[in-house]
Amino acid sequence: MELTRRTLIASAAALGVVNAIRPRSAKAADKVLISQASKGFLYVPSYVAAAAGYFADEGVDVEFTSVKVTGGPATALAAGQVQFAYAAASNVILAQAQGVDIVAVGAMVGRVQADLVIQPEIAARLGLTEATPMPERIRALKGLSFAVNGFGGGLDQVVRYLVRSEAMDPERDMVLTAIPEASGILAAFEHKRIDGFIFSPPTSSVAVAKDGGYLLINMSRGDFEPLRDFLYGALLAKSSWAAENKDLTVRVMRAYTRALDMVAKDPEGTKQAIKPYFEGLDDDIFTRAFEAVKSSYPATPRVTEAHYRQNMDFLRAVKGSVPDLQLSALYDNSYCDAAAK
Repeated sequence: MELTRRTLIASAAALGVVNAIRPRSAKAADKVLISQASKGFLYVPSYVAAAAGYFADEGVDVEFTSVKVTGGPATALAAGQVQFAYAAASNVILAQAQGVDIVAVGAMVGRVQADLVIQPEIAARLGLTEATPMPERIRALKGLSFAVNGFGGGLDQVVRYLVRSEAMDPERDMVLTAIPEASGILAAFEHKRIDGFIFSPPTSSVAVAKDGGYLLINMSRGDFEPLRDFLYGALLAKSSWAAENKDLTVRVMRAYTRALDMVAKDPEGTKQAIKPYFEGLDDDIFTRAFEAVKSSYPATPRVTEAHYRQNMDFLRAVKGSVPDLQLSALYDNSYCDAAAK
């Protein structure tokens, strides 16, 4: 019965009539700001929680915002500009290494959800095919001008990890450039101002479908085995704020728990719920992008010590050294556990 209700709510959300089938709360909703760096399939749990009415059911009025500050989501959280940040899980390690009071309160994306796309003529010149081994695909990045959405962010870290895995130096063996918005990356790629880029679907899907881009590495599908099962995206909060606002944090996590459950059990309802967030995107591109990422979301938002052990190893490979931190201090499952009761 619950699955049927979710599907009905999601379908109604796509038509903009969720309130017609969701009970209204008499109490004024609590306002919450959640930082999300861009728009894309990385944030499907957020879109589902909003469109299916799960935030509203919990009396939470959520606004998704993109906060561009030096230091990224950790700085925005520490300064109180936002209450939560939906960001790379590795941000917690970097923040705590600098003494910033940030923890992960929920797992959101269990795989690196990003694709590397290069210009088709480069792929042709290098003789790349579906059968090309992964090491050779990574070495194809040597000498390229390659765009990320920001230096130090999750996508930048992934590129550096890949390059270093083949004993290359990202500073010496390629030219990395930061283009913060998906639209800017697509424009630069279309006009051949960059040789390639890394971004999550549907941006990567658009470049392949409309500009003839060559999909060099499909990480969303899990082609790169070392990062196939990897806590990539998490919901982060300032731990002191979450403790002081426990009830609100639990309600936010309950909405996300329901959203992840819907994504896992009702993919068609999920597609209907998130479609309005991708208005103007070709239906075929939307469907193919969703199919590529739908298995990348965890069934539950519980974070594990193994998740952060992997993230520590990942950052050590990227940066060379990372301070030893107590793994269990990097996350707090008490909110999602309370939400599950």
